[in-house]
Amino acid sequence: METRTSVYLDIIRVVAAYAVLFQHLSMAHENLFPALQNFGHFAVIAFFVLSGYVIAFVTTARETNFQTYLSHRFARIFSVMTGAWCITVIADIAGFSMAPDVYSDLLANDMAVIRLFAHITFLHEAWFVSVQWYSNQPLWSLSYEFWYYLLFGVFVFLRGWLRAGLLVAGSLLVGPPIMIYGLIWYAGVVLYRLHNHSRRRPVSTTLARVMFVLSLVMACSIPYWKHYIDIPVTIHRKLDPSVLATDFLFAIAVCTNILFFHYSNISFCRIAAPVRFLAGFSFSLYVFHFPLILLYQALFEQWSIVSGTVQFLMILLLVPVTVYGLSFITEKRKRLYLRFFTTLFAWLHGKVPTFGKSNQVTR
Repeated sequence: METRTSVYLDIIRVVAAYAVLFQHLSMAHENLFPALQNFGHFAVIAFFVLSGYVIAFVTTARETNFQTYLSHRFARIFSVMTGAWCITVIADIAGFSMAPDVYSDLLANDMAVIRLFAHITFLHEAWFVSVQWYSNQPLWSLSYEFWYYLLFGVFVFLRGWLRAGLLVAGSLLVGPPIMIYGLIWYAGVVLYRLHNHSRRRPVSTTLARVMFVLSLVMACSIPYWKHYIDIPVTIHRKLDPSVLATDFLFAIAVCTNILFFHYSNISFCRIAAPVRFLAGFSFSLYVFHFPLILLYQALFEQWSIVSGTVQFLMILLLVPVTVYGLSFITEKRKRLYLRFFTTLFAWLHGKVPTFGKSNQVTR
């Protein structure tokens, strides 16, 4: 992937991760900064587009067989999710013991075995159910991501009736909401292929820059006027037509923005180092931030140290610092998980794996 485009995708990834953090932190402080609450959900839509784009890239350039693809995808997701399941429980127990009021209506810890099974199999958002893991609400999107990884791998690497059967079975297993939002994820795949297979520049640099700016303005404005789209049809909260319409409009704006950035000759490579640093633990930030927000909020209330805006700013600093530390035992340990899954799949195929410098874990 072109370095200039890769850096820009990392910028979007970092901005989206912090948008989710800002939203949940503001909500935890009685809507202290209501303007920050407009982008959290749309940030997840941006993540879907980015995910499809990156997966299309790795299946073209690096992960060129099903076994390698599954090993890298499982290493990517389980390296963080294993820690998320454990750390969420620890943080919730500690925080609840200090300030139970902080966790009012936020803690889902009954039927722990069923909840764990639903999350380990990533079926916690299948069809019209929603199984939360303790306080960690943002984990809902990982159910979507996991099945997009798996079904896309089946689509790319398998053939014939086996591929058709597994795609139908997987679609029936996860249900309509995941499959409908899969169109947004697959838009990222199409976007990469447009970039990768275009033999000549389709637009001028000037037009590309104009479209880049306009699509950026469009994406940033949608959260503020989304309430004007009101489709009076009731299906289910997961398939609210009004929400679907704005989500798809936002996805189109994001795709348009990335598409024309590629042809704009705009570069953010001068800030590549800090961007890469922040992007390096953005996944961990997304999956760890919510229980950590509640834990620090409970801690401050227990000690009656600070409140309001000061508490907001302190937690805004403490959560990323904590997540960065945790990333050394989660996200930055992907290689260990890669070895495990590579060995597992090789054993299933009756082969002995070899490890070398080429075993790089992709995003």
